[in-house]
Amino acid sequence: MLAIARDLMARTRLLSIADRAYVLQSGAIVNSGSAQEMRTDPALAKAYMAAGHN
Repeated sequence: MLAIARDLMARTRLLSIADRAYVLQSGAIVNSGSAQEMRTDPALAKAYMAAGHN
């Protein structure tokens, strides 16, 4: 199943049930890993906040 999170709340919910996650920027994968890695990645959280997806 593919799910897309465009805001921080949706990202948090999806990562709580996902096994893996991929981060795309302009259609290219820029980060990937386990959901646990993505939940605790400070750079990913900072990118969401900087982009105004909160």
